Amino acid sequence: MWIDKYFELMFSSKKRNIKLAHELKNNHFPNSLYKYKYFDDNNHTLDLLKTDLIFLSKASTLNDPYEGEIFYDKDILYDYYFYKEILPNFFKKAKLNNNQIEQIIFSKNPKKEQHKFIYENDSLVNKEIPIEEHYNKSMEINKKYFDYPIKKIIKQRKEEVYLTCFSKTNTINPMWAHYAYNHTGICIEYNIKDSNEEYVSNWCYPVKYEDNYDYTKELMNIKDNGNKLLHETLLKKSTEWKYEKEWRILIDYDIQLSGLIKKESDYFLKLPKPQAIYLGINISNKNKEKILKICEDREISAYQMEINRKNHQLKTSNIKKFPMGKWNETEYIIDCIKYKSLKNLLKKYFFKHKTKEEQYKDFSRIINSFCKLSPDEITYFLDTILFNNEIFPVLYPYYYNVLLFLNHLNEIDKFNKYKTRDGLNISENIKKWISNMISNFYFKKIIRYMIFYEKLFMRFYNRYVILDKKEKEKYESQLKKYAIKNDYVTLIEKHDKTLIHPFSNPSITELIKENILHNLEILITSYYKHGIFNECLCYNEYKTFNSMIIKLENLTCDKYNKIYENSELPFIYDWIFNEYYDNTLHCACKTLKDNPHLLTLISLNDEELLKNIAIINYNNDKQIANFAEKCCDELNLNYKKIIPLKDIFLNYFNPKFNPYKIFE
Repeated sequence: MWIDKYFELMFSSKKRNIKLAHELKNNHFPNSLYKYKYFDDNNHTLDLLKTDLIFLSKASTLNDPYEGEIFYDKDILYDYYFYKEILPNFFKKAKLNNNQIEQIIFSKNPKKEQHKFIYENDSLVNKEIPIEEHYNKSMEINKKYFDYPIKKIIKQRKEEVYLTCFSKTNTINPMWAHYAYNHTGICIEYNIKDSNEEYVSNWCYPVKYEDNYDYTKELMNIKDNGNKLLHETLLKKSTEWKYEKEWRILIDYDIQLSGLIKKESDYFLKLPKPQAIYLGINISNKNKEKILKICEDREISAYQMEINRKNHQLKTSNIKKFPMGKWNETEYIIDCIKYKSLKNLLKKYFFKHKTKEEQYKDFSRIINSFCKLSPDEITYFLDTILFNNEIFPVLYPYYYNVLLFLNHLNEIDKFNKYKTRDGLNISENIKKWISNMISNFYFKKIIRYMIFYEKLFMRFYNRYVILDKKEKEKYESQLKKYAIKNDYVTLIEKHDKTLIHPFSNPSITELIKENILHNLEILITSYYKHGIFNECLCYNEYKTFNSMIIKLENLTCDKYNKIYENSELPFIYDWIFNEYYDNTLHCACKTLKDNPHLLTLISLNDEELLKNIAIINYNNDKQIANFAEKCCDELNLNYKKIIPLKDIFLNYFNPKFNPYKIFE
């Protein structure tokens, strides 16, 4: 069996064998692993489904008391170390002559002979106790103290290792009974094998089921078997647990815990987004409704577990199915577009900064999939990434990546015939998108308000997390229509001894950003209805919210500075709060600078677009600015009158600045 070979290689003292072990494991890694969960009072299961953050248990809390134990024969091990270390040390300390040493070594029982010498020559020995009785008690004590350090190491080890467990299948009745509380919970399917975070799969191991495993020989040579004694013992279980078909993520305390969120002694690991969720046979309607809402929001397939009356086994029925598979596989891309399931696809390809080479590969995958799609399906995808002429609350890398995608598509002649529903071909959409990138900040009121509100939410959460319970309740009541108690805040409230800065960890930052996007959607729903933006109400709310945050910042100033006076905040925090920086506009400039041929797509008769391009002169991009100035001259436009718009931008983050004046 491959697992036997894997354990043999993995816990070898040779580095080359360990490398071969990883290769063997990867070749047999299941495409899916399953996590059985019940619904607890603290909503941990729902939190996991929303954030993908899973709590890592200490090895000492596992329900099998045999886990992590080192089993060995005390008598054999004691005899080994008696002759190797104990007896030689005794000869040295007792300063025995050669005749005395030979008398002990060549006796029928050297242990008894050594004890006889001590009994007769040590003045501290109570001679009233018969020598045989004294020998038996001494051996009992010696073995007990010999056993003590091993037990201490085992106990310490269990406190220093963190893990979470999975199964290879979702149809194990005892698992549904024990871990999903008699089928009232759920089972979550993960594709850990292809996780973007390589360490997740690297730290995931199969469990080996074996009875009577013995580590006596390994304890005789701890130097060469340390890795085996420390790790293999937590990956072995008796065969009575074989039905679990378990794999587990095992994380050692002394490993660099990159990517984990730590609170005191608790660790949370960010897993990949679930492939699917399976609802237990006895799940309540209330919990079922909550799970299906999460599945719809996150585009996760949902299935209902049922009893198969023919063979007494469990079976599944489809409730809602979304495309499943690797996000970089052509088949997955095709399914997402065909079934109009694009949230996850857009997030993977357009929402993040990547190198030009990475982005080129990503976009080539999408474009290659077009060959298997109908013209209507391609048009649907293009309309979606171009917002369908609707408001879409994405403010940063999205604009830049869409332009790169359109440019890449434009270079392939056969796709120039495709048009979006507004009748524009690819070249015309590039021109329109350049205008969007540059002008949204200045001319589209609701987009500008979304940017303002995003910064307000960032500032708010930055201080909200350090408030006490009563203070938090006050702000929650004032901002009750927003999702204030986000997943990061919940994490902090459960472990309130040490605060994690909200932007000091990429996983936490992602939690907050998801929550802010949700709040922005609430704003759009409230103030943008039937194509009409109620600017007056939106601005009044902005003033109220901004005033509240200024007071909050003043209130928490001393406490905030005290907490973070010695902390080094990462770059991501810097650009989120930089007063004179706007990624959308910056990306527009960078895209035009890297792809100057895009400017040739702009008609010299397009006065509005040329004005917008001229604005980027504040960025000291002479190549583009000179081009814009030349175009303005040909159109008899006053270039200098356009430039002062940059002053509006420079006031963008000023807390005392009144944004309403810009929109008048």
